[in-house]
Amino acid sequence: AAATVRNRLSYLRAACRYAWRHHDLGDSNPAERVSMPKVRNERHVYLGRPEFLAICQEIKPGKARAAIRIAFYSGMRAAEVGLAHVHFGSDVFELGGEHTKNGMPRVVPIHPRIAHVVRNPGLWPVKPTKWTVSKVFKAGAQAAGYGHARLHDLRHSTASEMINAGVDLYTVGGVLGHKSAISTKRYSHLATKTLQN
Repeated sequence: AAATVRNRLSYLRAACRYAWRHHDLGDSNPAERVSMPKVRNERHVYLGRPEFLAICQEIKPGKARAAIRIAFYSGMRAAEVGLAHVHFGSDVFELGGEHTKNGMPRVVPIHPRIAHVVRNPGLWPVKPTKWTVSKVFKAGAQAAGYGHARLHDLRHSTASEMINAGVDLYTVGGVLGHKSAISTKRYSHLATKTLQN
């Protein structure tokens, strides 16, 4: 697959660069002229609320299901859900820069449909690991007939739901914590479809 070829070429390029820098092998960087193949393997799986609820019905109530619900309604990554803080009476999740992928602190609004989760001491804070939540989600998705869905697809689904509700791309990028507008641009086709409708 193209992504595998690019991955292997990246390892070889890094090894050549390391040998040149640290072991004086060659007069110039042998990796500077290596061209990497372009790979377009972005997933475009968006679960609507009915599909999401069907999956949730197949999952036993508890902290793992609470984490999955939070992921869908907040757009946070699975690892971020367990690390988010909510101050008493607050209506936002707070993430420190050490807990986000891009190192920037972030505030995510708490959707009214999950506000009860945050107020329930039996469910919040959620502490199951990302892998536990992913395993529970995968089992629920397969039982509901959506075996192709992955836990990270909930993040894309959040963006899709926001855009379909008329939220602009700038705000979607802010909620998802995108450092660059290029990351948010992947959802522009959804915005175009919404505008057409």
